[in-house]
Amino acid sequence: MKTIEQEFDPSIPVSTLSEHPENPRRGDSKAVNESIAANGFYGAILVQRSSGRVLAGHTRLKAAKQSGATSVPGIWLDVDDKEAKRILLADNRTSDLAYYDDDALFAVLGSILDEGSNLKGTGYDDATYKLLLRTDSDTEEMYVGNVNQGMSPGDRAAIYEGSDIRSIILPFQGEVYDEVVQNLTSLRSSLDVKTNADVVRIILGQAVDK
Repeated sequence: MKTIEQEFDPSIPVSTLSEHPENPRRGDSKAVNESIAANGFYGAILVQRSSGRVLAGHTRLKAAKQSGATSVPGIWLDVDDKEAKRILLADNRTSDLAYYDDDALFAVLGSILDEGSNLKGTGYDDATYKLLLRTDSDTEEMYVGNVNQGMSPGDRAAIYEGSDIRSIILPFQGEVYDEVVQNLTSLRSSLDVKTNADVVRIILGQAVDK
């Protein structure tokens, strides 16, 4: 396994760091700020030593600056510009390609709530948890985001791994998100389909054909 030359620095002055000008990722500053407020700043920002450009951790750096921090923990990477771009893309894209084991996700969220704590700082909130984890009281079928999932999470994971499946993540403000969910629910019924992906595919196809 190739290992990049790297050095941990527990206190890199934020004034010496800059965002990579070709960074295509736009992080959720609100969620990251809430996480830092609840959990503290953890991990380290990845930085190209020769340029001081951040390769991973742009949003955390912004949050640190907003909180008044003058330094952050980071890892200096001895890479050239070409390698830096590849790391910049890979760190984000490999995260995009991941998926959740629903059983494990719901279990850890539930355990936090069972301990009498709230979900602040996790990126989730109680309302989202209740929306995600809903079952039909008559059939005990599981719903995620109010969409009937059919198979168990374990079965879906196996199919996901064996299929060429890609996800599109679309961020919405809270009030707009509620509107989008309601519209998708209505369209699933009127189009007689079971998933939001089917709704988007059909609506986009109709729009292109016009």
